[in-house]
Amino acid sequence: MTVFLSDIHLCTVDSKADEVVEFLKHIRCRKLVLNNPFFPALRSGLRHPATALTSKQIPSSCNKAHRPPHTMITKLLALAATLCSSAFGFTGAGNLTFVSDPTFNKLQVTITASGATSTKTTTVTGVLNTQINANPASGASTAFTISGGNLAMTNMSFVLKLLFITIANINTTNMAGTVYTTVPPGAATATVNGGTFDAALHRFLINQGTITGTALGTPISLDFSSSPLVGQGMGTGSITLVPGASSATHRTCLATMILPIDFTDSQVLSGVPVSLRVKGSIKAVGNALIPLNGWIEWLDQNNLAGVGFNNTIAAGSTPLGLAWATGLNPTSPSSSITPLINSSGAIPAANFNLPDSGSRAYLLLEKSTTSLNGEWSTVDPADVSLGLNPIPPGHSGPVSVLLRSTTGRCFLRVVANQP
Repeated sequence: MTVFLSDIHLCTVDSKADEVVEFLKHIRCRKLVLNNPFFPALRSGLRHPATALTSKQIPSSCNKAHRPPHTMITKLLALAATLCSSAFGFTGAGNLTFVSDPTFNKLQVTITASGATSTKTTTVTGVLNTQINANPASGASTAFTISGGNLAMTNMSFVLKLLFITIANINTTNMAGTVYTTVPPGAATATVNGGTFDAALHRFLINQGTITGTALGTPISLDFSSSPLVGQGMGTGSITLVPGASSATHRTCLATMILPIDFTDSQVLSGVPVSLRVKGSIKAVGNALIPLNGWIEWLDQNNLAGVGFNNTIAAGSTPLGLAWATGLNPTSPSSSITPLINSSGAIPAANFNLPDSGSRAYLLLEKSTTSLNGEWSTVDPADVSLGLNPIPPGHSGPVSVLLRSTTGRCFLRVVANQP
């Protein structure tokens, strides 16, 4: 589906920015087309609407009879955040259960000992814990991580023969373990409704159960808790996501994972070298909850679901919304983002640092030349060391802001908007 947006008229009294933001939250589309007039300021020759609205250079469509410029920038940022969510994914969690399927979860196990070989089939059951980075609207995924879970394998009995002579009798009992991503997050290549990934990024581990039996009349045994069976996937795996119902914070997607496995591990059982090969494909299905935006994703990752944007979780800590947007942790003190004043230059400057990890959302710099409760205006981008205002996501390091004022006083604030 393609959606066309036209006549939005941002920065005018008749703008429908609120309605557009709400509309975009409830649609899914493959293509979004923006038609003029979208931002009338562009007609007056301004190169970038997000940086053109300053106290010195306000287009006629934002005069005093209309909304103040900083209010319209707030609307623009909210709209930009919604538009960006259609291009980027957010990481959610899902518990996927191994399904009963004649094609999947039937692993062939081949044991070779003393020159003889036998192959049996085991059925795999269990649940995997996963984190999936996906677009909540389309289901396209760019990362798939298995963080653990449990799997169990049905018991097997092997009779190894050379010609007509029995070389070994081997039994496996209560084999169990897990699957996990070796170095998370596991990369994936996005498809229309999911993604594909290198199966070798994920590891298969059996660390429970035993092998017992005899080989050439010698008793043999192995406890997997002390000598685990370890291997990795082989080939290309896939994660398919079918978007379903949506709440105010998450979209439920039906997730299906297929992971091909083919590896060989060697063990020594009571002095007898034994080779075990495991081959097949595992398939697990379940619901994954994908956050609708980066703010919700951050709350989930920090076990803060449902906490308000302006709340703090400790005395003296940064409001959570600002901590998220600037790239801080939930417990970061408010001093982490408080500007320090430098009066040594001809014009005083306020300096603060963004974390090395980078900011997560647009940050709008506003100033007041009267009081903290006075009227706030947008800082001229020319007065910001980065040359930008608002500051886009991904910026790190020092930021310096010139505090120009005709009243002898100036207050600076950093504004973040809830998606």
